[in-house]
Amino acid sequence: MVQGDWSYLKSKRVNGEGDLGVVFKVGRKFVYFVVGLLLVAICSWVILAGRSVPERVKEAAPVTSSTSTKKPETVGQDRGFFSEYRLERERTRDQQVELLREMLNNANLDPKSREKAAARLVEISMTIDREMKAEALVKARGYEDCVVIVQPSLTTVIVSYKGAAIPLDEENELKEQVASVIQCRPNHVCVITRASVK
Repeated sequence: MVQGDWSYLKSKRVNGEGDLGVVFKVGRKFVYFVVGLLLVAICSWVILAGRSVPERVKEAAPVTSSTSTKKPETVGQDRGFFSEYRLERERTRDQQVELLREMLNNANLDPKSREKAAARLVEISMTIDREMKAEALVKARGYEDCVVIVQPSLTTVIVSYKGAAIPLDEENELKEQVASVIQCRPNHVCVITRASVK
């Protein structure tokens, strides 16, 4: 190694711009990228999950005549959607928590990044608590099953409902009650129904 190169690296580290600083700046951006990518994947999965179940049933069912009748989604499949979503949400959050804990346990991480990681862990914990309380509230109102998705700008409530659509007054009450648990405005709550068939 040339003497001039060594002094350059030594001066960079003295000024706080060493190799590790670059790694952590890229690492932090990477973590945010991965978390964002996971959130996009979950949202896409939620949107497409309702469409994929009938397609899978259609592909698996043997065709016996030229005129096939479309079978409605059963309650078991409907509950499967809610169960699958909760499992996927839990897996994704576990990955996020693991990444954040690794950041907190990294001795080379700067205090500001540690504070951000700790704050994000608290935020995830609060979100989990709010979602669980809101889901319990919705089920207590008599809905068979539900999923509550809390996001910064919008809270989505997906409910299993026995009709085509929830009556408007009932939907407004549901929005107000969920908003009080989530601590947001009722107009920031979106209710989506999934028809259940018995």
